[in-house]
Amino acid sequence: MAADVQKILIGWLRDQTGQRAADEVPPDYPGDEDPAPLFIQVDELPGPGESVPGNDICLIDIHVYGPDRQSTWDLAMRIRELVSYHLIGQLFEEGATWFRRVEASRPSRLPYPGGAIRVVTATYRFTVHNTAA
Repeated sequence: MAADVQKILIGWLRDQTGQRAADEVPPDYPGDEDPAPLFIQVDELPGPGESVPGNDICLIDIHVYGPDRQSTWDLAMRIRELVSYHLIGQLFEEGATWFRRVEASRPSRLPYPGGAIRVVTATYRFTVHNTAA
């Protein structure tokens, strides 16, 4: 069985950045917090699937939400660095090893309804070897 790439990536980014991360933006975000806290959303997209048995090719959107342009951009660029230089080669207990990353779309700012929240998103294509497969 293939590892849950999205779940693994959420936990890893949470550990690496110290920020909240999930597969969905909480419905009450940002809630009563002022300014809005930084938040990472990891969203697995439909994509290529398996290239060879045991290897998954995954398209992942990583969205960063925050209170202002600078802090949101800074976290998105930190994540870009992490997935580019620190994720590759990691072996996770769930039986997945990341061994290739391609930036499908570089971090860019997106509009967010209401204007009080800033969003930066990037799409990455990962090749993950599933040792548990």
